[in-house]
Amino acid sequence: MAGMRGRRIVIVAVVVVVAAAFLVLLFAPGMLICPAVGMGGSLALGVPVHLRGAGLNLFSGVIDLKGLEVGNPKGYTTKNAIEVGRINVHAPLTALLRRTPRIESITVEAPAVALEPSLTGSNLSDLLANTGKPGATGGGKKLIIGSLRIVGAKVSVAVKLSNALASVILLPPLELKGLGGEGTLGVTLAQTMALSLQEIIRSAVANGGGVIPPELGASLSSSVASVDKAKRQVADAVSDTRKQAVGTVSDTRKQAVEAANSAAKGFMDRAKGFVK
Repeated sequence: MAGMRGRRIVIVAVVVVVAAAFLVLLFAPGMLICPAVGMGGSLALGVPVHLRGAGLNLFSGVIDLKGLEVGNPKGYTTKNAIEVGRINVHAPLTALLRRTPRIESITVEAPAVALEPSLTGSNLSDLLANTGKPGATGGGKKLIIGSLRIVGAKVSVAVKLSNALASVILLPPLELKGLGGEGTLGVTLAQTMALSLQEIIRSAVANGGGVIPPELGASLSSSVASVDKAKRQVADAVSDTRKQAVGTVSDTRKQAVEAANSAAKGFMDRAKGFVK
């Protein structure tokens, strides 16, 4: 009786916790979403990341994130490296309940990016370097993202040049598709932020002629290339590990088949001797 009563108490407690979490997600989603975004972003970029608010419509599967701020590494004058007024996320409830949750689309609207050079590089290069440090990918839930779009991005360059055409670079729409798919087992929120930063830097360099000095552009491109190289090395290491595992399994199976064939042959030989 005592054991049954204990199990009932545990079941009731679990139901209460789940119900409470559902009510918070329904009526005050910011209490769950904002801390998760802040923690994941800080892990990814190595700087303070804050999200001011979040709204959720469970029936339409739309999540509105408002007021994202990504701080600058130490030593830079501007407070934030990136500020985003609104991020629209489309994620039907049925897709979120999968073993690996799927987000149909993410649209980052009009991010304001501050590019500030330093003696050794820039704030964006430092942020990108932080994404390659141990633990930067975070340990959060992995997701599959159908598409991630960045529209209306503006990069303010804190450099004064006599031949500069403008101090602001307007970026064309950027889009990443199939994040976390094709057997990669999903991406974390931290990895998604890192990928977004890479695309912004690539586009800023490509569209920043006359605004970004050549040496700064070369430094930014080098930072992106270094991160890409590190990712390829990790991917190759994972691939080699998988090949070794498959090879080990294959060898084990081969040995098992050979042992079975040998045992069968021995049995047949003994059977023939007995018949004689």
